[in-house]
Amino acid sequence: MRLTRRPFDGRRIRILYGLKMLVGKELRLIEEGYITISRDGYVAEIGEGVPALRSKAVNCRGLLAIPTFLNAHTHVADSAFRDATFSNVENTVHPIYGIKARLLKETSATVLRTAISDTVAEMLRNGISMFADCREGGGEGALLLRRALKNNRVRCVILSQPNVYDAVEACSLDKLKNEVIQALHCADGLCLSGPAEYTDEALEAIRLLCSELGKPVAIHAGESKEANMLSYEKHGVGEVERVLNKLKPSMIIHAVNVSEKELRLAREAAASIVLCPRSNVKLGAGFPDVKLMLRIGIKPALGTDNVMLCEPSMFKEMQFLINASRMRYGYEAVEPREILKMCTVYAAEALNTADKLGSIEEGKKADILFLDASLPKYRFSRDLVRAVVERGSESDVRCVMIGGKVAYGRL
Repeated sequence: MRLTRRPFDGRRIRILYGLKMLVGKELRLIEEGYITISRDGYVAEIGEGVPALRSKAVNCRGLLAIPTFLNAHTHVADSAFRDATFSNVENTVHPIYGIKARLLKETSATVLRTAISDTVAEMLRNGISMFADCREGGGEGALLLRRALKNNRVRCVILSQPNVYDAVEACSLDKLKNEVIQALHCADGLCLSGPAEYTDEALEAIRLLCSELGKPVAIHAGESKEANMLSYEKHGVGEVERVLNKLKPSMIIHAVNVSEKELRLAREAAASIVLCPRSNVKLGAGFPDVKLMLRIGIKPALGTDNVMLCEPSMFKEMQFLINASRMRYGYEAVEPREILKMCTVYAAEALNTADKLGSIEEGKKADILFLDASLPKYRFSRDLVRAVVERGSESDVRCVMIGGKVAYGRL
């Protein structure tokens, strides 16, 4: 039985049948169904059972189709020096004094491009069809990433991190504006390192520039306990409340050390929250209150953060999150379906691509991840969503389809 029926428009060229599928924004399970993909790479039809027309059909029995993952926050350039450090937030990732900043300056552009290209290929093998990268180095850094991605099928939202920090270094507001403008011309938006590096005047100026150019701005905030305490001492409010007042970002990264009031303010401001629990715990920053976020109406996305710290695998991020949430919340841990949505549906909303990506639905891009459902972990599972979240791995991936075309593996 078909879920919907649409007139044949002459563009359908491929029917995949015999699939188990997680479809729609609620990731509803269809035990056996089919997907028709149009010539321009969109999902034309979703149905249950066996399609009437099978002349161009591909038998996909033994496969589980789910939306491809969207990695909502990465730093792919530091993949050039994985495992180079193990320290706290400030010592590791401070944009001026941190170990990462020093290593980025010391590493050649050739090595960075190679490392980025290899990392993106790794993400593709893990079922990631899109990622949002905070690219250090201002406009030049954004261009380096764009060159490294040439001819790559994986989509990328390049968010440039400006090189100027007016609250730390002596620089004029005009110099900061020029740096921001250059970065915005080379990237899809901005991702600031954190509010501690900027004055209120600078944050407001950046907001206006992004608004004028029609580009989004994201910021790391509420990550470090120390930085958040400093914000209260200097500004009378926490980092998240301060950036909501001055910068008005579309996306806030981390939100680990944050009050319920700040989370409610973020929800009211329609600012997306991106969580990176593995890197937060690894750097000793803490664990985000995911249950509180969901309870008050925030739909957080997931990101894998710095590759120097964590492998860019959404499978590993989901497994860590569900296990850590059980440790924190006990039997009231975050539901597996919510965690899978954080890598798909909610991530698409955070990246402003929910009209085309994030779920398998008619009219959306055919970005589909095919897992080997014949494996015991899936074949004997009573809950396939839980199986994907708790047991899924790169070795399960049979095929990754992006825009209706096979980008990795085979059907």
